[in-house]
Amino acid sequence: MHSFITLGIVTSANKELAQRHLLAAGLPCSKKIISSEDVKSGKPDPEGYLLGAKLLGLRIEDILIFEDATADIIAALSSEATLSIIGNCHSACNSEWLKIPDFTHISIKSIENQYIVSTN
Repeated sequence: MHSFITLGIVTSANKELAQRHLLAAGLPCSKKIISSEDVKSGKPDPEGYLLGAKLLGLRIEDILIFEDATADIIAALSSEATLSIIGNCHSACNSEWLKIPDFTHISIKSIENQYIVSTN
C-alpha cells in the first residue's frame, strides 16, 4: 500500500533561489513554496511553517518538518509540528529528536496520526 504525501517547502531563501536549488537537485519545483518574501518574520519564528500549513490546507500538528540548522529547528519546534533533524546539526535543542544523516534510503509512514521515519 502506498500513500501520497503533500509536499510544501518553507525556506529562508527567495522563491527564485529555492526553485533553482530544487532543479539543480533534480527535484520537482513545488508550487507550494513559502519563501522569505512571504513572511514578516523569518526563522526562528514559526510564521513560515504556519503559513505553509495553511497553504496546504493542513493542521500544523499533521505536518512533518525536516530541518538542519538551529534557527530552523527552533522554528519547527515552536510551530508544534513533528520534527526530524537532517545532517549533523549540533544544536542543544535537538537531543531528543530523530536524526537522520540525509534523505538517502528513508521511508516515511503515517500511523494513527503519527509519522514514522526510518532509514533502510
